[in-house]
Amino acid sequence: IPCDGLWMDLDYMDGYRIFTVSEEAFPSGPGETVADLAKSGRRIVPIIDPGLKQEPGYAAYDDGQAHDAFCRNPEGGEFVGLVWPGETVFPDFSQAPIRDWWAGHARDFLDLGFGGCWIDMNDPSTGPVDPTAMRFQNGERPHEAFRNEYALGMQMATVQGFLEARPDERPFVLSRSGSGGTSRYAAVWTGDNLSNYFYLKQSIPTSLGMSISGLPFNGPDLMGFGGDVTDALAVDWAKAGFLFPFLRNHCNRGQRPQAPFEFPPAVMRTVRHYIRLRYKLLPYLYDLFAAQEETGEPIMRPLLYHFEETSVQETADQFMVGPWILQAPFVEEKAKERNVVLPGEDPWYDAATGAWLAPGNHTVRKGRETTPLYLRAGAIVPMRAGTPQDGATDLLKVNLHMFCPPDWNGETRFRHVADDGLSFGYRQGERSVLDVHLVSADGQVIIELKRGSEGFGKMEATVVVHGGPKSIRIGSSTTPSREDKVVLVGKPLPVQVSEVA
Repeated sequence: IPCDGLWMDLDYMDGYRIFTVSEEAFPSGPGETVADLAKSGRRIVPIIDPGLKQEPGYAAYDDGQAHDAFCRNPEGGEFVGLVWPGETVFPDFSQAPIRDWWAGHARDFLDLGFGGCWIDMNDPSTGPVDPTAMRFQNGERPHEAFRNEYALGMQMATVQGFLEARPDERPFVLSRSGSGGTSRYAAVWTGDNLSNYFYLKQSIPTSLGMSISGLPFNGPDLMGFGGDVTDALAVDWAKAGFLFPFLRNHCNRGQRPQAPFEFPPAVMRTVRHYIRLRYKLLPYLYDLFAAQEETGEPIMRPLLYHFEETSVQETADQFMVGPWILQAPFVEEKAKERNVVLPGEDPWYDAATGAWLAPGNHTVRKGRETTPLYLRAGAIVPMRAGTPQDGATDLLKVNLHMFCPPDWNGETRFRHVADDGLSFGYRQGERSVLDVHLVSADGQVIIELKRGSEGFGKMEATVVVHGGPKSIRIGSSTTPSREDKVVLVGKPLPVQVSEVA
């Protein structure tokens, strides 16, 4: 089962003191474990809360006092909340010098070898203590002056520290809260959800709303955080959420374990399939993230982002992933069938059956292994070859899946990019670009591949055509092709495969 990251909740700390590591969890420090996991491409992502235990002798607290780093109460003393470590104080992230102070601790923490962090409780959450008594700017500004930007300040300071530690590496920060500007610094997950169908269903409009509101890198905890997930819900959530921009499996201590291998074999196989399918589609997802940085277009989109008909304006249980993929998952408990709206004027390719469907309303029966997933006519979707067994994705080696109806007239374009996925080298030209142009006239398909920059190396592209067009030409000549089959979300689908020199 492909896996890139292992997440650590509060228990790794020494008594919930942030910027510490428990000797019980890591007797010789985290370095050895970090290095061992790195061999298989996995990174450790620990949690960091903003609140520091108010405890003289605790190094981070003493240092914060020395820098006058903490928010004040109306009387001028330290504002004290009551959260995981007990009595807790909170850095005043509204002040640049305090962000610099925090950045220093974040830098040293990342130097332990971690791959990033997730920052929690930054609403800010103060436990049973009224947060409105927390004041900013040396006690001169009221709580409401910076409450909504508190998480943003924490994100800015954390990213600053991570860049000080690794100036050539893109920092990874996941945040529970955020505001305008957050997308420059952090991804956002939707908080502590529950393992039930209400939260599964609501995850779609929640993430869509965030996506088109300037927070494109977002998603819920897969299968829910609180409560015991059922086998049926685990399968339905994996099918619904496997292409959300952010995807992690995270549950509360004491709940039913949710790792795929904890489920019965049939459930595990289905969950594993959709995790693998996400990794197969990582080249496409990466292209969407690259385009988002350049243009601002969201990765996950409501149907009305692309289509104008009335039928899509109130459709809250379907969504687009980029311009080409439409998902309509089952999100109602015990549902046997559902209505799917296929918008626009062109046919849609059913990824479960290989059939072309006319636009309009369709009733879809629920299948144990399948999920309603459709591709627009003319779709160009870069994928990994074969069935991914790990997270090692070489973006230079790509299968360009194209979906062309037999008698379709149309034209589409897409750009695939490849870089190392980690450094800022792409900003200095260390990125390769392949522009794809597809034209179909009555099912006679012409595909043009234009290589742009090869700053990261030469692309190795294979063209995989679905849908049975009458003929395929790549460039100026007819290209030899072979027949093959590809499994997406249902039965094996016939394709025509052409290698590109």
